[in-house]
Amino acid sequence: MSKRRSIIKSIAFSLLVAPLIVLSFWSGAVAAQLTLSWVDNSTTEDGFRIERRPGSSATFAQIATVAANVTSYTDAALPAATTYCYRVQAFNTAGSSGYSNEQCGTTAAATTSFTLTASKSGTGSGTVTSAPTGINCGATCSGTYNTGTSVVLTAAAASGSTFAGWSGGGCTGTGTCTVTMSAATTITATFNAVTFSLTAVKNGTGTGTVTSAPAGINCGATCSGTYNSGTSVVLTAAAASGSTFTGWSGGGCTGTGTCTVTMSAATTVTASFNLASGFALTVSVAVQATSGGSASGRVVSDPVGIDCGTDCAETYTSGLPVKLTPLPGTGSVFAGWTGNSDCTDGSVTMNANKSCTANFSLNQALLTVTTNGNGTVSSTAGGMTCSSSCTYPVSLGSTITLRATPSAGSSFSGWSGAGCSGTADCTITLSTNQSVAATFVGSSSSPNDKIGVYRPSTGQWFLDLNGNGVLESCGIDHCVSYSSLDGVPVVGDWNGSGVTQLGLFLSGTAEFHLDGNSNVSGDGCGVDICLGPFGLGADIPASGKWTKRGYDRIGVFRPSTGRWYLDANGDGKLTNCRKDQCAILSVYQNGDLPVTGDWDGNGTTQLGLFRPSTGEWFLDYRAARRWNGCRRDRCITSFGTAADRPVSGDWDGTGGSKIGVFRPSTGEWFLDLNGNGEWDGCGVDLCVTNFGQAGDYPVVGKW
Repeated sequence: MSKRRSIIKSIAFSLLVAPLIVLSFWSGAVAAQLTLSWVDNSTTEDGFRIERRPGSSATFAQIATVAANVTSYTDAALPAATTYCYRVQAFNTAGSSGYSNEQCGTTAAATTSFTLTASKSGTGSGTVTSAPTGINCGATCSGTYNTGTSVVLTAAAASGSTFAGWSGGGCTGTGTCTVTMSAATTITATFNAVTFSLTAVKNGTGTGTVTSAPAGINCGATCSGTYNSGTSVVLTAAAASGSTFTGWSGGGCTGTGTCTVTMSAATTVTASFNLASGFALTVSVAVQATSGGSASGRVVSDPVGIDCGTDCAETYTSGLPVKLTPLPGTGSVFAGWTGNSDCTDGSVTMNANKSCTANFSLNQALLTVTTNGNGTVSSTAGGMTCSSSCTYPVSLGSTITLRATPSAGSSFSGWSGAGCSGTADCTITLSTNQSVAATFVGSSSSPNDKIGVYRPSTGQWFLDLNGNGVLESCGIDHCVSYSSLDGVPVVGDWNGSGVTQLGLFLSGTAEFHLDGNSNVSGDGCGVDICLGPFGLGADIPASGKWTKRGYDRIGVFRPSTGRWYLDANGDGKLTNCRKDQCAILSVYQNGDLPVTGDWDGNGTTQLGLFRPSTGEWFLDYRAARRWNGCRRDRCITSFGTAADRPVSGDWDGTGGSKIGVFRPSTGEWFLDLNGNGEWDGCGVDLCVTNFGQAGDYPVVGKW
């Protein structure tokens, strides 16, 4: 036997065809495969060669080899519906066997699928399902099916709805809808709500209206409406003038309240209105009672029937006008009517039952006393003592003299309101309600800071010299002219005298001109103090006692960077951050305004920021000249508005600075007198009104 025949004895060959199903909606040719197998009759082969040709007449070409003892091969990714012929040959190092028999096969035809979509329309609701499964609409309203598949759609209306029929896909009527898939198809199922008519009917000798909620009936003119099944409709009856509503009938409704109908069928409800034969008028008397006595009075009617006092109710013919007259008792005044809206002028038209109340008060005026700071206000005749905010009823025309007594460690700085000022006793004649305030400040051994304003438009300063929070005449307070066209005010104790002097930061040159001799006059740099340039023209000036030694020195805050530059060595020059001090509070945001103060009362000035957009304050309480967070430093929320300018001062003379704001638009000041970082109202904290105007700069100092 030859060597080749010793390698391969024979090959029996067969062909198997298996389609590759491709999950796709594409309707063209899809991939397919052919699997062939053979019987291995050889003993020493190294492998098998597999050859293929398209159809039965083309030339064979090798497409693959497999290892020894392998008896099958799958030819994948072939075009659909295409015929191929195959043959197999064994081989080893010595040569190749003859070919097997030729076997041909055809790949499966491509499978095509389409989308079927169910949509719903109409005023009602329901579901659409499919057989075979794939659609349950409800939630799943489309499915994919192979071409030629017959899909049966079934519609089911929800409670309170009806199925009105199909459209699209050749379907009509209200039965099932059968669609044979040959293209993407949309079917619409229409569901409509079941509706019923509700009708309101009116009867009786009177008149009135019936309205509904939800809307639909306003009868009046529109006496019926259509509502979906299950809707609860509330009917309300309102009798016209001279009529009364006597009750409902029909639809399960009775009585004279509202009528609620749940729609399950066409329904008619009747509202009965009858003419009123008469209406009741009821009068009551309310009197003011105080510790000093009670008011009194009575009411009489025309036509007669009421004398209340004793007879306070009467029935009058429908439509009759009744005049009520209040009669105050001795020492009392009539304060007005309350009750039915028809009572306000004392003339009542009887078209319904009505109640009127006559209010009588004592012939008195109210005196309101407010104390700011630590002290009390009392009347010299006795009977009044107030340490916060108090209101006293006083007989009209009475004259009251009030005396202010400061608590230990405080002093009385003056009156405001009710025509009183200064620190002498306040005498008030009560012809109307009056309010008066007494302001107490810290002890004279540690004088408290006082407010003031600089007015750029005129170059004037207005300083509250006596500290009573009232801008009085220039002979009592301090009015001076100390200005420059580009000047921004800055104040400080420039010479260590303990008194605050004036100064200006000239934005054009970044120079400071300070009133060093305290004569509130610009005497030139040979007499006054001229420093700088220090900083930039766009900087905001600041002053403070930056170290424990010396007196107040200048500084600037730079809004563009949020940095502070402080003249720590007092030479009036911004040398560098080693000789002077440079600081930044990392909490700074664009728009924040600088503020300084001795927050902990240790005798040096610390830094801070006010955020107008939120009313927040961030105070360098540890004096580290950097921000250490709210737990170590101090955060204050909601003290001030976006229209305010921040200030600080020792408002009560205790040695530590407290915050405050000046509101230029109104000339008001709101000062945290008790230092708790919260606005507690004018009776606890300090309010100042009409001290300044729009465009003014606030200043604070010991004038």
